[in-house]
Amino acid sequence: MAALLYNQKLADLTGQMATQIFDELSVSRIATELAILLTARHWNRNYSFDTHHRCAIKFGMKEKVVDAIEIGAHPKLDDELEPVYEFATQLLRDGDVSDEVFGRVADRWGRQGAVELIATVGFSSMIALVLNVDRYPVPLEEEGRVLPVLGDGRAGACSIKGAP
Repeated sequence: MAALLYNQKLADLTGQMATQIFDELSVSRIATELAILLTARHWNRNYSFDTHHRCAIKFGMKEKVVDAIEIGAHPKLDDELEPVYEFATQLLRDGDVSDEVFGRVADRWGRQGAVELIATVGFSSMIALVLNVDRYPVPLEEEGRVLPVLGDGRAGACSIKGAP
């Protein structure tokens, strides 16, 4: 993310926010990783998807869930992750979430958790956009994954099959 180095203060603040997103949320790490993967898929951000695919697996996500997100399909998720999927896909698609979906997330993690998911999707979107404009590559020499183009020729949560 060399592009952020053009503004050192912004780079420092981004680093602080990353620490918050990854280490200090009330939402489970696997739920955070799901939100990040959906955001990376939405913005067609290969590097972020590749990196967070590895993190998601480390924190217990099944490979078939990551594979489904990669191709724009709605994966079969448990009761913890399904509301996160609905929340993130609605937020990315509409810039908002329904009261019902907000309530499902708040029932599990409180309003704080819902706000944390908004921040995670927003922060991940900012990172994805910086990396996209910077043309940051996927480390293919390390078996990196390149996202396939979805059926309509665009990436995005609005293209995910079965998204609420």
